[in-house]
Amino acid sequence: MSKCIAFFDFDGTITTTDSYFQFLLYCFGWKGVIGKALNIIPILFSYAFEFCDNETAKQSITSTFFKGMKEEQFDKLCYDFVENRLNKIIRPNAINKIKWHKEQGHKVYIVSASFSKYLKYFAKKYDIEVIATELEVIDGKITGWFASRNCWGPEKIERINEAVPDLDTYEESYGYGDSIGDKIGMLSIVTNPEYRVF
Repeated sequence: MSKCIAFFDFDGTITTTDSYFQFLLYCFGWKGVIGKALNIIPILFSYAFEFCDNETAKQSITSTFFKGMKEEQFDKLCYDFVENRLNKIIRPNAINKIKWHKEQGHKVYIVSASFSKYLKYFAKKYDIEVIATELEVIDGKITGWFASRNCWGPEKIERINEAVPDLDTYEESYGYGDSIGDKIGMLSIVTNPEYRVF
């Protein structure tokens, strides 16, 4: 059996839409999301018109919504989100491809800017690994800050190299993504890049 590995982006590749926004809706509802978003309108406008980057905007949003929340409460929301809502935005063809790779004995990773805390519950269903954005937790509470760089674009390459330092020893490597960040990121370091294939 050949030694192969596959990397899947999550939002827009495995899912049909942005899972982070869906997670916010699940946690706070439309009323809560709109109410909290009013506090960060300048950041949202800056991001919309490309005056600030993805990481800055996401950091501000995360802090606004989750700062001070107990980690156990956040983990429960993550688990419930995966069990009750996430399946509604999953692409069946992407799941079939994940299953195919597993059947071939390939190692499979999700590599995503979304939070590892809910992706780990999704990944557990398919026995795959997760490389994702980590949240900082101090004294059992979400600080609102990231414990890692936002796992997007070139940062995906850095994180893959950390997790799989022997990548060049694999006979075949596959990458599945849907964004420019993936094109300049992980799709540029695999032998079989697939762009918007699902």
